Amino acid sequence: MESKRRRPTEAELAILRVLWDGKAQTVRAIQQELNASRQTQRQLLGDLMNRAFGGSVKALVLQALAAKKSSPEELEAMEKLLDRIEGGKK
Repeated sequence: MESKRRRPTEAELAILRVLWDGKAQTVRAIQQELNASRQTQRQLLGDLMNRAFGGSVKALVLQALAAKKSSPEELEAMEKLLDRIEGGKK
């Protein structure tokens, strides 16, 4: 019997990308590189949301969902995120 191979998570792949680029060798340096990447993504997303969607999160998300069919795994991750956000508001 052949065992199923586990695929790396997105977080694991992000760490590997930092290592493959040779940008960091310590845990602290890897964390700093990952944080810098996330800050850049947030800045770009915020700028796009403001400029293209008038600051509307709803419009941005609906357009993103309409642009490409989401996989069942992506939809499940979105549902979990929404559940977590809604749980925090109660």
